[in-house]
Amino acid sequence: MRRAADRYSSYGRVLLVGHGMAFRCLKNIEKMSPAEIIERPYEKGQAECEYSFT
Repeated sequence: MRRAADRYSSYGRVLLVGHGMAFRCLKNIEKMSPAEIIERPYEKGQAECEYSFT
C-alpha cells in the first residue's frame, strides 16, 4: 500500500481503494465503516503509523 501511495503522492488527488487494515498502516484511522470514503493528506516518505490490533 505504501509503495502505491508513494508512487502517486505528487498527484493533486488520488483515489485508493482497499481494505481498512491497509489504510490504517498509512494514516492513523481508528475506525472505518464498509464503503466509507475518507480524505487524508499523504506525503511520500512520511513516518510509519503505529496500529494496535487489540
